[in-house]
Amino acid sequence: MHGERMHERVTRWSRRLVGYATLVPLAAVWLACGLGGGETSEPAAQEPPPPPPPGQITQSGQSQNQCEDESCVVRVYATGFEVRGVVAGAEARFGDVSATAGPTAENPNIVLARVEHDFAPFVSSFEVNRLFGSADSSYRVSTQEELTVEHPDGRSFTGPLAFPSAQMRRMLGWLLRRALDGQPVSFAPEGEGTALYFVERPRQRNTRTPAPRLVGEAATPGDIRYVAQMTSEARELSGCGTYRSRSTGGTRTIERRTVDATVVVHDRRTGQEAHRREFRGPTPRCTRTVRGTQTSMFDREALDAWVESLATPGG
Repeated sequence: MHGERMHERVTRWSRRLVGYATLVPLAAVWLACGLGGGETSEPAAQEPPPPPPPGQITQSGQSQNQCEDESCVVRVYATGFEVRGVVAGAEARFGDVSATAGPTAENPNIVLARVEHDFAPFVSSFEVNRLFGSADSSYRVSTQEELTVEHPDGRSFTGPLAFPSAQMRRMLGWLLRRALDGQPVSFAPEGEGTALYFVERPRQRNTRTPAPRLVGEAATPGDIRYVAQMTSEARELSGCGTYRSRSTGGTRTIERRTVDATVVVHDRRTGQEAHRREFRGPTPRCTRTVRGTQTSMFDREALDAWVESLATPGG
């Protein structure tokens, strides 16, 4: 769940990355050539060649940083995107918004165009059940609007932005997590479903963060009623005292700890907290023989059952 943040900042919008799109030109590079001979003469006046035809946008997972003969990379966020590798003065247009490429304030050697765009209406069309569980890796959705990038020398790239299922999950998740900050999240159309988007944030060391998951059934994002976040954290307890090693004869103080979890559930439409529940881990026993620190965990089955009850119609 966490996604990574960009460090660059030119305009005031979030820097959470959700995907890449690459614009690939179809035109070949034209070169003007002359043949040498015994005599020379002034070349006949010729009309300048027409600009090359526009390239097409294709999807790419590579973070290449160029926009020359082969490709230029578009990094897509939930609230806009940036086009990198372009030359200063290049124009990027998407729907009714546009931006002109220029060097960033942080690094003059980095030239890009940042375009602000609200992708929430686009995300509203996602078929949510194809993004979670046994996700459909072939599922892709393209924007109706086309992105056009025009260089000052006439080269251009144009086409819709296309997203595979993995990037769609990240974009949907970024929007839904706004509810955890108390912000209302709206989709059109709003549905009658009671599904729950579940995010885990373990705080104990060496613990893998599971991917967010959908609890319940949702045909579209409008059917997601709740956004929940579980945080888990180790709690230190009184130790078990001093134990002696059977193999070395040395002594060691044995510690005890348990892991507690708290689940906070927000209503997606209002951003307000709707439910909260704590699941405290039990105190581990100090047995006659031990192998190390005595640990215990909260009841994960009870936690999952409670979360599932919230996503059940009438729950």
